[in-house]
Amino acid sequence: MNTFVLPGPCPAGFTGIWRCHRQLPAATQFVVSTIGSSSVRYVYSPDRTKYIDARILDAPRYTFNKLPSSAQSLDSIKTNAISGVATHDVYKGEVDRLNNEMRVIIANVEKEKKLSDAFKALQQAENARDTAPVAYQQARTTYYTLLRGDTWKNEEKERLAKAEIDPEIQQLRNYLTDSQQRLRQQQQTVDIVDGLKTNVLSLKDDFKYSTDTLQRQVEKLKQQIQFDVRKRAENDKGSVWELLDRVLNYAIVAVLAFAAFMIYKMIRSPKPADTTSTSTDTSTQTVGGSLGIAKFLKKYLPIPA
Repeated sequence: MNTFVLPGPCPAGFTGIWRCHRQLPAATQFVVSTIGSSSVRYVYSPDRTKYIDARILDAPRYTFNKLPSSAQSLDSIKTNAISGVATHDVYKGEVDRLNNEMRVIIANVEKEKKLSDAFKALQQAENARDTAPVAYQQARTTYYTLLRGDTWKNEEKERLAKAEIDPEIQQLRNYLTDSQQRLRQQQQTVDIVDGLKTNVLSLKDDFKYSTDTLQRQVEKLKQQIQFDVRKRAENDKGSVWELLDRVLNYAIVAVLAFAAFMIYKMIRSPKPADTTSTSTDTSTQTVGGSLGIAKFLKKYLPIPA
């Protein structure tokens, strides 16, 4: 059995002698920049700041009698190479890694270019926002979609929804708040009215009681006034007769006093004797004149004969 092992040619898509690295097609716009001991750097022509590093791998090994004369596909390596699956997986993993990195770089560069173009378009549309609002909105949507992706679209939808719906919602909220406030005020008014009603009914009862009491007091006062009036009238009438009695009594006393005074005067003043009379009849002679008293009484007092 032949045991000689020799490195074979690099598989399709790789290049090198005894050591292989990924060879990128010209269509990808990645070109070799530097070759190191373990990797080869490819830069992206549209943006030379972007690059990828292709690792340098050992060439697949074959036995002498199975050494292929030309590049083999990855599947042939998997079947014919001594290293078998391990060699195939290493190469396949390198291919997939570089393809992913290239796609990411190309997409980012293209996105940046699109973003730059979209930003310029947005600036131009911003200048004509008032005259071309639709173009401005489209330019804005394009720019921010490139900048932030679908997340911005969802946020923009929410923003527009809020801009259109929130005022109505806020108006409804304000209306609800006002309605609740009016309801509270009306309830307070109802409570106050109920309280006033209760107080008015209580005052009505109190007023009725006070009115009845006052009316009874007025009736009592009227009765007392009428009683006082009658009593005063009676007292005034009695006072007239009493005054008359007093006047009569005073008149009688005065008359009696005057009569007594006159009698006393007559008694103290005797009548002079008649010198021409010769009569000795003592029955006709009086001291003090008893005959004079009788005349006086007849004169001043209406004594019946």
